[in-house]
Amino acid sequence: GKIEIATQAEVVTGSDDARAVTPLKLACHQACMTRAAAQSIPTATATKIAFDTEEYDVGGIADITTNDRFNISRTGYYFVHAQWLISTVDANEPAQVQIYKNGAAIRVGDARAVGANNEVYPQWAGILSLAASDTLELYVYHAEGAAQNTSTTAIGRPRMSVAQLH
Repeated sequence: GKIEIATQAEVVTGSDDARAVTPLKLACHQACMTRAAAQSIPTATATKIAFDTEEYDVGGIADITTNDRFNISRTGYYFVHAQWLISTVDANEPAQVQIYKNGAAIRVGDARAVGANNEVYPQWAGILSLAASDTLELYVYHAEGAAQNTSTTAIGRPRMSVAQLH
């Protein structure tokens, strides 16, 4: 007999020989989009971020030109991170990032200031089980009382990253 090493793509039928099969290596899908220009966020209204910068996109899942969302093309587990900075929130006024899946909010990251006119940095990170054809979007929310612009600094701008896990 003999021992052979093969990938998942290879199939052998009608043989008594041993065959070790290794997993077919596929690049993990992952992407990150940000909003570099200021976007006005009205008070007390969940507002979708209109991404304008694609930092990277492996697998073509970032849709920056049409829908400002991530289009999942492989079923699996994904690490998701979202953040934004709002600079003038008063005590106990909420600022949030909201992760939308297929058009509905599924996760919220909330931050509140401890005094007047403080910066807050709401974010959410976690692992989601996603199916091929699911979509993810970033919405932000605040209750400052007047419209606020998103930060344009590299560290404070709205950002969302999605990375497939193996």
